[in-house]
Amino acid sequence: MTRLGQFFGKIVEILGFLFYVFLGTTVLVYVLQLQIEWPLLFTLWVAEVPIAVFLRYILGEGVQDRPHLTLESKKSTNADCYNVELKNAGEKIAEDCQASITLKKLTQEDLAETVGFETLVNRLNFHSIESVRIPCPQSIRPDDTSMLELVRVVRSDDNLHLLRLELPSEKGWNPILCALQPGNYKIGLKAGASVGKPAKVTITVKFNRKKDGMRFRLLPTPLSR
Repeated sequence: MTRLGQFFGKIVEILGFLFYVFLGTTVLVYVLQLQIEWPLLFTLWVAEVPIAVFLRYILGEGVQDRPHLTLESKKSTNADCYNVELKNAGEKIAEDCQASITLKKLTQEDLAETVGFETLVNRLNFHSIESVRIPCPQSIRPDDTSMLELVRVVRSDDNLHLLRLELPSEKGWNPILCALQPGNYKIGLKAGASVGKPAKVTITVKFNRKKDGMRFRLLPTPLSR
C-alpha cells in the first residue's frame, strides 16, 4: 500500500472511531435523560475529539504499533539440533534484539567431561547459568523470522549412542557454553527487543544415550524463578 493510501486509510479509521464516540455520548445522554441543550451537547462532542484522538492514536499507537516477538519450536534440517523460531509479529522493526537462556538446578554432576574442547562452564569452572546470552540477530523486520540454535547433541563414532548435549555461548558453538550428561532439563529462553515485551518460553529436555534418546517440549510459559 502506498503512503497516500495509508494516509487516507488512517483518516477513514479516525472518522469511524469518532462516529462511535459521538454515538456513545448521545446514547449516554438519552439513557440518563440528562436535560442538556443541543449547544452544550455539541460542545461536549467537540471537546471529546482531541481527547479521543489522544487516547487512541497517540497513547494507543505506542502500544499497538511496535514490534511483537514470538517464540515457536521448529524442526531443524539437522536432526541433532533443536531450534526455536523467533518471529516479529508486530508492525515495527524489532531492533537491538537479544536472546538469553537460563538452566535452573544445574549441578556439577550434570556436566559432561570436556576433554579436547572448550566450554565456558565445566566441572572445574562451575557456576550457575542464568540469563546467559546466545546468538541472536540484531534486528528483525515485521513478519520476518530467525532461527535460534538452542541445543545440539554429539554422537558416538558408530552413531549408536548420544554422548552429550551442548548449549551455545554468546559466540555460538566455539566455544560452547556447557556440555550436559544424560538427564532431564528445563531451559528457559527469553528474547526481546529495545521496545515491547520480551517473549519467554520453557523447553523441557529429556536426554538419554540411546540413538533416538532426545525429546523436546516447548511450553509458552516463563521458567519459574
